[in-house]
Amino acid sequence: AFSQLRLQSAVARDAKSFDHQMLEATTLEEAQRIWKELEQAKVQPSVDLMNSYLGKKVIRSIHLKRLQDLDPHFRFVERLKEKGVQPNLSTYTLLAQMVREFDPDNATKVAVLVDGVNELCRYLMESIKDAPTAAGKPSEGLLLLGTCTSWLQKNTDTHCLQLATYEKAFKVLRRQLTWRHMVGLLEVCKGQYDVRDARNKPLYLELYVSVAHNLFAANKYKALVKLFFEMHNLRIGPLPPTLQYCALHLCSALQPPKTK
Repeated sequence: AFSQLRLQSAVARDAKSFDHQMLEATTLEEAQRIWKELEQAKVQPSVDLMNSYLGKKVIRSIHLKRLQDLDPHFRFVERLKEKGVQPNLSTYTLLAQMVREFDPDNATKVAVLVDGVNELCRYLMESIKDAPTAAGKPSEGLLLLGTCTSWLQKNTDTHCLQLATYEKAFKVLRRQLTWRHMVGLLEVCKGQYDVRDARNKPLYLELYVSVAHNLFAANKYKALVKLFFEMHNLRIGPLPPTLQYCALHLCSALQPPKTK
């Protein structure tokens, strides 16, 4: 166990050393030599190291107008992702810079960026789902959604996160998102994705259920009635058992005392 601990410590030191070397490298040739040494040492690169190396490659490609480098740079990130290196927004910004420079109408590459940022957003939600929110300040979850949405709008002309990302947000960020936030985000989704489209209805059901639970917990019965009617009119269902209970309780709560 002690030997394994020493080995892990040595690997961590090596990784930090490579990070520093890559940051200090002034030429792509020097960065390529450092990357080769890292691979030979079988050290897992950090995302910062990957971005530093990728950044130097992107700058060279743009400077030399090497359109043929676009696909290799995307494959480079995908290969490291498969090895467990999670890209961040800086990674996707570098790739977006390449797309914008050489092939802005490449729908396939833009879709890769959109999928990647949505996947990153869902990944980060898990790490902040239980983070406390200071009084009077926006929650980390809401800031994350806003940051990723702004990135998409700026770099891909996509004006909304994917429905699957909002579904994830509603599920894991319930403690952070107020009922007002959730209702507002639901309206954003409805403005971008057709709620009557059969392909979207399973995800919309999850979104409506999450909003309904938050309204019920906040005793916002009138808003909940409106939501139930909306679900009925849009043919979103069937209601899961937990929401059936909410509906029955709602009927009881809204009946006049004499007719109970």
